[in-house]
Amino acid sequence: MSLIEEASLFIAKSRLPELVVKGIGRIKESYTHQEKLFPPPNPSLRNISKEPMLKLIKEYLSSKRELGLYIHLPFCKYSCKFCNYVRIVNPSSLFVNSYLSALKKEFNAYSNIYERDKINFNAIYFGGGTPTYLSARQIKGLLSHTFNRGQTRPDIEITFEASPETINKSKIYELLEGGVNRLSIGVEALQNHLLMSMGRKHDVSCVIRAYRLAQKMGFKYINIDLIYGYPGQTCEDWQQSLDEVIKLNPRGIHAYRLLPGHGAMLYKVFQRKTDLNTIATSLIMGALAKEKLHKAGYTQQSLYKFTKPDIQLKRQKSFMSQVTDKIGLGVSARSYINGLAYMNCCSINGYLRSIKRGALPANKARILPLRERIAFIIAMCAELMRLDKAEFYRNTGIPIENVLGASLEALSRLDLINISGHFIDLTQKGTLFAQEVWPGLIYKYIKNYSN
Repeated sequence: MSLIEEASLFIAKSRLPELVVKGIGRIKESYTHQEKLFPPPNPSLRNISKEPMLKLIKEYLSSKRELGLYIHLPFCKYSCKFCNYVRIVNPSSLFVNSYLSALKKEFNAYSNIYERDKINFNAIYFGGGTPTYLSARQIKGLLSHTFNRGQTRPDIEITFEASPETINKSKIYELLEGGVNRLSIGVEALQNHLLMSMGRKHDVSCVIRAYRLAQKMGFKYINIDLIYGYPGQTCEDWQQSLDEVIKLNPRGIHAYRLLPGHGAMLYKVFQRKTDLNTIATSLIMGALAKEKLHKAGYTQQSLYKFTKPDIQLKRQKSFMSQVTDKIGLGVSARSYINGLAYMNCCSINGYLRSIKRGALPANKARILPLRERIAFIIAMCAELMRLDKAEFYRNTGIPIENVLGASLEALSRLDLINISGHFIDLTQKGTLFAQEVWPGLIYKYIKNYSN
């Protein structure tokens, strides 16, 4: 029986689609407009003044040897209908330069707090927005400052997000010269009618040109992002997108299931039209992606990430492989350090004003209680498809079996997880339903345990 047939049978026999529809309604009620719909969860944070915030960050940073780094570049040529991230459309070069200058000052402030010449990073990710909205000169300046103030080993993954229509020779040259070793291109679909519906400004021919250019100039790790479950997208559309991307033979493919959060133009439509049929269709599309990509020689690294086997890539430390301990720079960026969760202000002008005053732009924080730390760690492990029992104990002081004993047994009986001596892994079937299984069954037991 193929994975698609197995998924179809499982959906037909279970109440999962029905539970998902109800679950989306419950999650919708409990999350604010600044938070995502599904895991990894963004803990609710509280406003906090400058001095206590600085003290907290300094205290938690002082004990960390290595950190992941995320830098948010909120610039776009246009707004996509599925995007809910903080962004500004078509800003002037002067405004972009002001923001980049503020980023550098925020970076310098962290270096001073860290009390070392350079911060040690184990993964770096430039996200957005559209980071390749920047000019070649702006990219060069940003990368230069990042590596002047930060320290990295040669085996880490350094990712720069891109949109096809913003890629050119001079930008690719600066990315490669600046140390970026992973280019992630937001393609989303390979049908022009779907791209137009999403609000994208590139077409299929633009995708091919951008990919070939990056490949020709020397990028060895190019990732292509695809979205499934988009309104109006058929299984035939999705199959065609997968087939065409496989022909390009990128090193990595991210296959995302559409789950738009608050702030996205599609959010209300998605909430209103999410029914049993659309959920079941999305689950089947997920099974189709897994089956096709596996046959094409890709290995699944996380819920969304598929890569071609490569000895060097196996040695690289991915941003997504870091379960905790990341700092975020830029507007709306979130950080998590050993139980301390905090975030920067969500207004770009507010962010710039904070930096101008000489203050860190972080304005919300919370030391997470044990129950929420457990939920956060488990959700992150779900995305990585594996939970290390010993690591969980080191982070919480509690054996995972004490927290999730009954739910682990239930998931194992459904063949959704595999429990070994040291790890709990999602099965092939489990990866299809992870976004339903973990918020539903597991969070229920976390709540029961903590009360």
